[in-house]
Amino acid sequence: MELDLSAIGANTNLPASDVKIGISNFANFTNTHWIEATSVINGIATFTGLPLHDKYFTFSAAQ
Repeated sequence: MELDLSAIGANTNLPASDVKIGISNFANFTNTHWIEATSVINGIATFTGLPLHDKYFTFSAAQ
């Protein structure tokens, strides 16, 4: 999965460790599991190997 950081108003020069995806089984995001981006290149964060089938997800990025 790729995320254009500018589309969410985040700093496009962030290291991968500052960009995360939160994955939960529940719409209210209880018990959310946070995973760092695999890479960030030219403002595009890449996440690989994510278990997203029947899951809810959101993103977090430092400003």
